[in-house]
Amino acid sequence: MVETEGTGNMRETRAAQHLFKKVNSMINKMDKVLTDLEKEKDKKLEMEGKKETEELVRIDELMDVIKRIQKVPDAARLAQISDVLGKMDDDRDGAISVEEVLKVKNTSVIGI
Repeated sequence: MVETEGTGNMRETRAAQHLFKKVNSMINKMDKVLTDLEKEKDKKLEMEGKKETEELVRIDELMDVIKRIQKVPDAARLAQISDVLGKMDDDRDGAISVEEVLKVKNTSVIGI
């Protein structure tokens, strides 16, 4: 700021005006980046929420139900079913998605 002669009025120098514009430009860019990051975060949280609501079934529970309902006499057949279900368990936590089991059942690969 520079005071003009005797009038007591202040005016901005060109350098101050230029600096003001640059700072405002940088702030606007940062606001845009933050908005984009918040949108991305919301999308990720939404996807995680969908994963949590996905119905899971334990492989050992499913095998028990198959044994009781279908009364599979052949141990090799049960081993085959167990092997396929184990391969479906990507994260090796012992649980698989009900949706995945239904897809396999509908393709009749293992005859569940």
